[in-house]
Amino acid sequence: MAFFEDVIGKLFGQEQSDAPLISEPLKRSESFMEDYQRWVNSYKRKDLLNHFHTAYVLIEKGERSEHLLQLSTSRSNGLLFYNSDSHDQPDFEFFFEWLGQQVKQLGYKKMNADTTTSERKGSIETIDRYYLKPKTDFKNAPINQKFGNVLIELFKENGVNSRIKLLANNYSDRNYQKHYEFEFLAESLLTAK
Repeated sequence: MAFFEDVIGKLFGQEQSDAPLISEPLKRSESFMEDYQRWVNSYKRKDLLNHFHTAYVLIEKGERSEHLLQLSTSRSNGLLFYNSDSHDQPDFEFFFEWLGQQVKQLGYKKMNADTTTSERKGSIETIDRYYLKPKTDFKNAPINQKFGNVLIELFKENGVNSRIKLLANNYSDRNYQKHYEFEFLAESLLTAK
């Protein structure tokens, strides 16, 4: 059926839909969490953090890195971590989990955890997603937004972990204090012991 849809799309200019094939809550199994805890206590975590911190330092100096890309707009700042052949697939997924756990330790709460799978350009893309918001006291204005809302996404292409996006979106209205600088978030995540 996909063949005929592709042919019809090419003949008549119809684009294929990127609607999710599967969308569900992201749940971690007990065995995943046990493996994750072993990874947290291993040299592999320290090596991976060191690898990305070194790349981050290069970017901050204005140099390029093939493993990390800095994202920046007026209301959002972030990093795009690329998986290289030197990292095991589970390590990169554990790194995604690590980022979510570390952001929670900075005074955030997990608002959403989901996974979606879609077909894009002939491949299967899965995105695991954590959406975190700062724990705030809405009684005291202006509200401390910390780094803003934080989105962490793990992209998998045909089942292979390819990249992680870490994005902080801040508010600019008068009900919120100025956001903390993104550089502090990046440094605290990449140098955490």
